[in-house]
Amino acid sequence: MHNNGGCVQRVSGPIGGILYSLCTSPSGLIAVGGTDRAVTIYDPRRWSALSRWVGCSKYEITGLSFSSVDQSFMYVQGVDYEITCGRWRESKRAFSFRGDSNWLGFSKCANTDVVAGWCESGSIFVADVRQDLLSAQPVSCSGYPWGRKFLVGSCIIRVMLISFAVLQYKC
Repeated sequence: MHNNGGCVQRVSGPIGGILYSLCTSPSGLIAVGGTDRAVTIYDPRRWSALSRWVGCSKYEITGLSFSSVDQSFMYVQGVDYEITCGRWRESKRAFSFRGDSNWLGFSKCANTDVVAGWCESGSIFVADVRQDLLSAQPVSCSGYPWGRKFLVGSCIIRVMLISFAVLQYKC
């Protein structure tokens, strides 16, 4: 058997481009993004590109995560202050939300669609995307004067700003 230094498969990004982010779905798909501002989804069984979502971010992609609610959705973080969610197969944006300055990073809970991002300003934004909550009108978050909820398709998104340095959120 040929040993290739542990390398299973080499995935090349765009010519002259750099890949900054990689994530996997529970079903085994691999998503990569970088300087070309596009997300490419690979099937590791065939090592071929299933889909390519071009223009999903205005700037370089530095963070990716598949949705836990529906794996046909993907969260995309760019270098700027916006996180976008959309259907990667159709290359269609569903919604996006913004921080108050450029993102330093973001993360999504493993078993639910709670996304948290940390901005250069020191602010932490948490977005709770819940499929089971339906509402006809946008409502404010009770108990959070700076929070807001808004309807997006069949989901309600609750975005909260947390203005202290330590965040403890149980997923």
